[in-house]
Amino acid sequence: MKYYWMMYDFDKSVIENYIISTETINDTLPDYSVCCGKYVENWNPDTTLICNNLEETVVPDYLCDVKDWMVVSYQFIDAIRPFEDGAIQYLPIKVDAVQPQMQGKKYYVANVIRVLDVLDYEKSDWFYMSDNKTRALVFGVLKREAIKNNHIFIIKRDLLSDWVIVSETVKDVIEKAKLVGFKFCEMCVI
Repeated sequence: MKYYWMMYDFDKSVIENYIISTETINDTLPDYSVCCGKYVENWNPDTTLICNNLEETVVPDYLCDVKDWMVVSYQFIDAIRPFEDGAIQYLPIKVDAVQPQMQGKKYYVANVIRVLDVLDYEKSDWFYMSDNKTRALVFGVLKREAIKNNHIFIIKRDLLSDWVIVSETVKDVIEKAKLVGFKFCEMCVI
């Protein structure tokens, strides 16, 4: 089976005018607390994303926000539910949007909490950040035997990276459901 780094599709979002969030209010969490593989205990249900550009018209299923959280629609959750198997904690988030087509849309921060030790450091491309402790991942090579039957996970590492990895099955489900805002980059798996 193939595996992919799942990310927000910035290029297509600009061309097609995806609605994005430019501000987050009522957020009480420290930075990176929902992209490091840890369960969030103290989520503020009043955390709100502000979408205030009337020129943006396309309603995405992956909503870009300034925190770099993976904010997804209920349609995403419904589509991948059979393959998720507890890998994601969904944190409800409010969206205050000026675009009428956003009314009634439900979004959640998808906090991936399944962390797998699958990175082959010798074959991956990475570098040390200025602190000489944290590594930044440029190109990752994954160990197939460590993935097992998991469809969604993040990589255990001492790396500055919140790469969400999904199986080909999940990628196909997202594409078949025509969910908007996702981009996939195939990973090398040995």
